[in-house]
Amino acid sequence: MSIDAAALVREVRAVANEHPRHVYDGYTEDGRKRCVYTRNGAPSCLIGHAALRLGVSLDQLRDWDGRTLTGIEDVLAAEGVDRESSEVQWLDHVQFEQDHRRSWGEAVRFVDELFRTWNRGA
Repeated sequence: MSIDAAALVREVRAVANEHPRHVYDGYTEDGRKRCVYTRNGAPSCLIGHAALRLGVSLDQLRDWDGRTLTGIEDVLAAEGVDRESSEVQWLDHVQFEQDHRRSWGEAVRFVDELFRTWNRGA
């Protein structure tokens, strides 16, 4: 399936808006970081939820989990999406923030502000 990065950004925003206080738990029971797109047969992280809504199957999300490079920037690049696009960079930063325990709403707001600051300085 071809992924439209702009559509994924819109869907990430929608999911974060619906669940702004949700904090992603990307850690195993023994405290090791293990961020995944699926867990227990369902989407797990913010991007996993958004991608599923766009028609990415659970099997495809599990495939993303099984790759050596599992960050959304690497996953999308492997799908032929320009990793340097502003949409992919935005998604990568949101993923980083949610993986480090910012709520989904906070992650989106933080990255939006970060990108506004960068754009003012450019």
